[in-house]
Amino acid sequence: MVSIRGFAWGMRNISVNYRYFENWYILPFIPSIGVLREYGMRFRFDTIKDLAYDSYVLRENFFDGQYDFLDVKNKVVLDIGANIGDTALLFAYKGAKKVIAYEPYLYQYNRAEENIRLNNMQDKIILKREAIGMENKKMTLSDGYTNGSQTLSETADGIETKQTTLSEVIRQYHPDIIKSDCEGSEYDIFLNTPIEELKELKQISIDYHRRGFDALSKCLISAGFNVKTKQYDANSSSGIIWTS
Repeated sequence: MVSIRGFAWGMRNISVNYRYFENWYILPFIPSIGVLREYGMRFRFDTIKDLAYDSYVLRENFFDGQYDFLDVKNKVVLDIGANIGDTALLFAYKGAKKVIAYEPYLYQYNRAEENIRLNNMQDKIILKREAIGMENKKMTLSDGYTNGSQTLSETADGIETKQTTLSEVIRQYHPDIIKSDCEGSEYDIFLNTPIEELKELKQISIDYHRRGFDALSKCLISAGFNVKTKQYDANSSSGIIWTS
């Protein structure tokens, strides 16, 4: 059940969509394909719930410049927590050589796959329905509705999902840049990756959640990076940390 606060937040998001979508006047009444102003990119919304949540994410990434500090042109980008394919498509649009996008949840993965197809970016984006974590294993994840704020957690019923380590992904794809927004798994991922492997990267961006940035900052500094942070809340428990 959606709370009153959650409902109000969603309605606020939808109320400003005229600034961001060419066909904003259709989407609240007939959830379908939204076309982003300036970019001409297309994203499918099957429900009003998807529109309320994901229009906020698209605004944040495409119009508010959430990842403008990443120099993705002609780079191989690893996207951990691909959600609906929004950042993978943004990086491809900005000239990334290749984007390797990991999204473990089936609901989000299917939508990402559709959005990549709608924008004819299949040749630029490799989408994998897998998790990245601290160990290689099989896990069971929900195959029902999820949104981009879903914490990685196993369920009794669902779909079998492969989890692999960041070390293996680096060895396989040799990314230049990593963008990570995986709702809390970032600590397991980066703090269990050898420093020497992180040194191979040119840039790293990590959205951190609940546990703050201290441990992640020390890890990245140990790998030789200069680190910057932006807090999302007053107690510094969540925000974004990136290297320069």
